[in-house]
Order: sequence, then structure tokens, then C-alpha cells
Amino acid sequence: MRQYFKTHEWIEENSNGAYYIGISEYAARRLGDVVFIEQMEDQSTFIAGDTLMILESVKAVGDVYAPFACEVISVNEKIIKMPEELTGEDWLLEIKPIDSISELDSMNDTEYEAYLKKEG
Repeated sequence: MRQYFKTHEWIEENSNGAYYIGISEYAARRLGDVVFIEQMEDQSTFIAGDTLMILESVKAVGDVYAPFACEVISVNEKIIKMPEELTGEDWLLEIKPIDSISELDSMNDTEYEAYLKKEG
């Protein structure tokens, strides 16, 4: 089950205890056609709130933020090579929590949709 954040990222736990992270459909629509994805290659561990990636589109630039302290395990190379195909369904990174993440400020699908309506 996906968990969404106010910064428009989502995470989804996978079978090895790590998480896939991507951006929501709302964020993908707002960005438009992504033309370049910059990875933060100078580091492999991040604290909550750090920028994991920068998405550049023809009309905007958006950061992908770490929802918790994590280590990057893998990158979705298909999306890096073809950023124009990025949608709200695609994962960008596989991340592994460094510490416990029991206290996340996240929302389920229904809560996120309500949040979007409230924000306008």
C-alpha cells in the first residue's frame, strides 16, 4: 500500500524491507514533460528532508525529498534514461530506512486525495 506525503512523494514497501519512492500523479501532471533527472550522486545516505533527486521539466523544477533517514539502494535506470516517460506510477529510487520509521507523517490514497482537494 502506498503512503503519500505533503511534498507529493509516495513510498511503497517492497518484499526485502526497503521502499520504492516516486512522485504522485498530481506532481507529475504539475511538472509536465520531465527532460532531465539529476541524482545526488555525491552521497548515498540522506536524512529526512534532504533532496534525493531534482526533476527538471520544460516548465518547472521539482525536488524529490527523503521522507526519512535512508540509504539509496538502487535507481530506476529506465526513468533516468527516458525521463519524459515519468508518471505518478513510476518509482525513482529504492531506499532503505536507516532508523525506525514508525512515526511517518504520511497519508493513504483517500487522505491524499482529500488533502489535494483542500489545498486547491
